[in-house]
Amino acid sequence: MRFIKNKGTIPDSLKSDKTNEIRKEVIKKQSYNSKHNNYYKKDDIKEKLKGVYENKCAYCEKSLLDWYPNVEHYRPKSIYYWLMFSWDNLLPACPQCNTNKGDKFKLNGTKVVYEEELLEEIHNDIENYNAKEKPLMINPEVDNVENKIKYEKTGKINSYDDRCKYTIDICKLNRDDLVERRKKVYDDFERRVVKLKKEFKVATKEEIKKDIEARIKQETSKFIENAFNEGVEFLLFRRYIAKEFLSEILR
Repeated sequence: MRFIKNKGTIPDSLKSDKTNEIRKEVIKKQSYNSKHNNYYKKDDIKEKLKGVYENKCAYCEKSLLDWYPNVEHYRPKSIYYWLMFSWDNLLPACPQCNTNKGDKFKLNGTKVVYEEELLEEIHNDIENYNAKEKPLMINPEVDNVENKIKYEKTGKINSYDDRCKYTIDICKLNRDDLVERRKKVYDDFERRVVKLKKEFKVATKEEIKKDIEARIKQETSKFIENAFNEGVEFLLFRRYIAKEFLSEILR
């Protein structure tokens, strides 16, 4: 759920005459069929989403390098049919998060309905909708939740915030494969540092000790650097380790 500051320009295929025709058709019928799905799955849309999110799932931050992401609708297209091709409603998601979320979209406010939005505005309505609906689901393009999320060394994620808890639960962000992958990030770093600390304790020569200290510093600097490398998996977990667990590991 890494915060995305700027999603950038709208892909051309979402603004094309054909997509606008299909949008009008969906709006008129207030429903869609499978043939309409192709119009939000165009290559330029997928490539733009992969670029904006650095090839990672919008929800779990797992790498999507090995496949095209599922194009996920923040507001489910089965309910918000008129937003099926709206740029601010599209996110990249791994198959598991996309399937787990499905049509789940709980609100604390009043659900919006279609009110003949102008087509030129339909890609930028999310702020107005959020103000009315107050959705529980976190949107990484709107919500910066880095300081509302906590992690355990085991790789488990949790939060005191109701919206974060809802998103963690709905997307199943504590599913086994994710917990194990996050745990490996912590374990690998800790193991390298602990190994060097043991070498330092048994070292008898001052020059060897200085070399080991330099290597520990190098390992630490590399880990912190990766915690701010947008292309790396699980950035929020890495930053949490650097903030909450680093001093303990180095002690």
